[in-house]
Amino acid sequence: APILGGIVADFPADFFSPEETLALVPQAVIQAFAEQLNTPLLTAAEQAAAPNLLEAFEEKRQYLAWHLDYYGYVPGKNEYAVESLLTVGNGFLGLRGTIPEMTISDDHYPATYIAGLYNTAASEVAGQVVENEDFVNAPDNQHIALKIGDATDWLT
Repeated sequence: APILGGIVADFPADFFSPEETLALVPQAVIQAFAEQLNTPLLTAAEQAAAPNLLEAFEEKRQYLAWHLDYYGYVPGKNEYAVESLLTVGNGFLGLRGTIPEMTISDDHYPATYIAGLYNTAASEVAGQVVENEDFVNAPDNQHIALKIGDATDWLT
């Protein structure tokens, strides 16, 4: 789709910084602003670095279309939400969006889910018994390695 417009903001150089402690306004706030308006938001530095404004907007639009940027780290339930949003699956198997170094804790929940592998449990809600079908964690596939036949190398 062609670019129909965008916003150029004359921010000072330290306004838009990946380092949260150096920015006048956190990068996440600027990203949220661009997402709410559903249009690329360019800083003056981005505009100056591009050959022309149309190309600058198109480059930013392409970047936003293919990148998920998360800023900061908030342990606990907020991190659970990010891990859920970054889950990769194919309809049969899903792998939560955690990095391999993470282990199950109060802050992280690495897991593999398989379609059809669930547990039915009853719980009482507002005085009524409700049956829930919850996914069961399969072994975390991030830590599985395979060796086929007489091969000398492990496939990870």
